[in-house]
Amino acid sequence: MYDLFNRLKTPKKRLIAKRQLEILRALLEDQRLELTDLIARILDHYRSLRDPNRATIRGLNALIHLGAVHAVRIEGDRQFKIRINLNWPVEIKESEFFERIKAMPRAKTHRFLAA
Repeated sequence: MYDLFNRLKTPKKRLIAKRQLEILRALLEDQRLELTDLIARILDHYRSLRDPNRATIRGLNALIHLGAVHAVRIEGDRQFKIRINLNWPVEIKESEFFERIKAMPRAKTHRFLAA
């Protein structure tokens, strides 16, 4: 994960990747966390942002899109269990990783640039 994430080219992508690596580290320490517990553990890395909870969810969604993390809804609750996919480094190829990064949705504030 370090090898792939550290090869992202733009400073913004590297900063986002750094935060996503913190999510992965927290999940490696405790392989199954509830979403609220995960957010509490990594909040210090997102605290400087305007909306840390939203940024955490956005980073987590990106990791789910890449296949590095799985989210499972807890029955009868609005909570999710988050778990890391330990087979992910074997499952994904380098080229596929960069294709998935490129295919991720752009920020809503910059949609007019993509058109």
